[in-house]
Amino acid sequence: MTDRPRAPSAIAVDLRGLGLALGDLVMVHASMRAIGPIDRGADGIIDAIRSAIGDAGTMMMVLGARNEHAWVNERPEAERVDLLRDADPFDARRTPADPDVGILAEVFRRRPKTCVSDHPEGRFAAAGPAADRLLSDVPWNDYFGPGSPLDRLVADGGKVLRLGANPDTVTALHHAEYLSSASPKRRVRRHRLVATSCGPEVRVVECLDDVKGIVDYDEGDYFADILRAYLAAGRARVGTVGRAQSELIDAAEIVAFAVRWMDEHLHRSPVTTSIVVLQSRLTTDLIVAQRQGSAPEVAAIRSLKTALGNAEAVPRQERPHASVEAGAEVCRRELDADDIAAVITAEIEERQRAIDEYRHIGADSGGLELELMTLERHRGPV
Repeated sequence: MTDRPRAPSAIAVDLRGLGLALGDLVMVHASMRAIGPIDRGADGIIDAIRSAIGDAGTMMMVLGARNEHAWVNERPEAERVDLLRDADPFDARRTPADPDVGILAEVFRRRPKTCVSDHPEGRFAAAGPAADRLLSDVPWNDYFGPGSPLDRLVADGGKVLRLGANPDTVTALHHAEYLSSASPKRRVRRHRLVATSCGPEVRVVECLDDVKGIVDYDEGDYFADILRAYLAAGRARVGTVGRAQSELIDAAEIVAFAVRWMDEHLHRSPVTTSIVVLQSRLTTDLIVAQRQGSAPEVAAIRSLKTALGNAEAVPRQERPHASVEAGAEVCRRELDADDIAAVITAEIEERQRAIDEYRHIGADSGGLELELMTLERHRGPV
């Protein structure tokens, strides 16, 4: 006797019980087999999610792209252009999703109101009011890093919904790889044939290695280990949707958790970072601190972000003499590693002096010690 398919409305009830709410921005990873039979299959699951988040909510999935010529990128770079001559060019609207991400993503891609990003390696789909904001102007290189749809998911207070998905399936952790101080990070160059208005063109994509991992890890898959550690810490909403063991996870929290985990467990050597990566990491930490109601951490992070912004501003006497119209951006300079270190050190020393003064008079320093600890996390390699 086979199971009777459940109605999408019943799955929506399960989702609300898990904590999914109207207006949520949610990135979905799901195993249809784990969920069990649903009326109208993948469309029924999508309808259930859309019902749970309502018209004000946005659903997002990673698509990737089917690529029968992926093997070309294992060959020497000098050979790749010729080897791609017979490949089907990537077309953002027409190329099917990568089969590895599952049939649900392909069905979602084909739905009339679904938007897709134009990238052969890091293609996403989204439906809802936030879709255009999430998917427009995707960075060509480092497409999971700062400025990516994953970065925007975190900044917009998004959630990750896992419905019976494999433990190594949390795409948001690829964003954490860009923010972690694990090093040296393995990078790759991939060649893809893409459709353009002038005909097929071979383009090169450079990014962290999101297939083999950014570093060697002897314990298996570090994404799975991170998820297990996160769930063990009680940081997710856990329940059953259909027949699937499911989790609802705050995107900013798991990215921040993953960054600390990678810093601790993956190989580190002295490394510097760009101001863009540091600001993205600070923004993620700020969101988490605000959610946790930690006023000292919020104060420390905001202070550091402001100090970095002030350091980027070009002094008036050094600016070009040409007049600037009202509302135009102020001239900025890019901070190097020494500049960043100096700003962080100054913020730390300011807190330490204040703590010492409170101790000298035998008074409570309030939250300054936690502010100091928060800033110390960014001293040296970040």
